[in-house]
Amino acid sequence: YKEAIKDRNLQVTAHEGFMASLPAEEVALWEEICAEWEDAAFPKDEVYNPFVIEEECK
Repeated sequence: YKEAIKDRNLQVTAHEGFMASLPAEEVALWEEICAEWEDAAFPKDEVYNPFVIEEECK
């Protein structure tokens, strides 16, 4: 489990660094969208799904 804790800490540090590199208003919007998704009852048909990719990146 100690190796898993090291991996988790590395992921947390990477995530924090990535989020710090983004515009604060974009991060706030993303967090709001994700919170709405998490709080929605099933089925989640009434809220925007932030995890669906509408189009492929090229």
